[in-house]
Amino acid sequence: MVLGEPIGKLFFKLHADASGRGEFLRFLQDVAVYEKVPPGPYQLRMAARIYDKYVNPSSSTCISMPHHVHETVMQRAM
Repeated sequence: MVLGEPIGKLFFKLHADASGRGEFLRFLQDVAVYEKVPPGPYQLRMAARIYDKYVNPSSSTCISMPHHVHETVMQRAM
């Protein structure tokens, strides 16, 4: 798998940044880390940070996502 190799990850990151999707890649990376953390207070803080950084419409790093996905995220966040 290309993303399993450090050089593959680097080239994929460079491609994502060049195509304007670097923030989305960082979102996916943060979610992957979040999913490995055991449930508890730290995981809740991580979820709040991810929401504030990538989902909150007033964030400068808010990623675009389909409306139905945003609605699902909002429902789960409450």
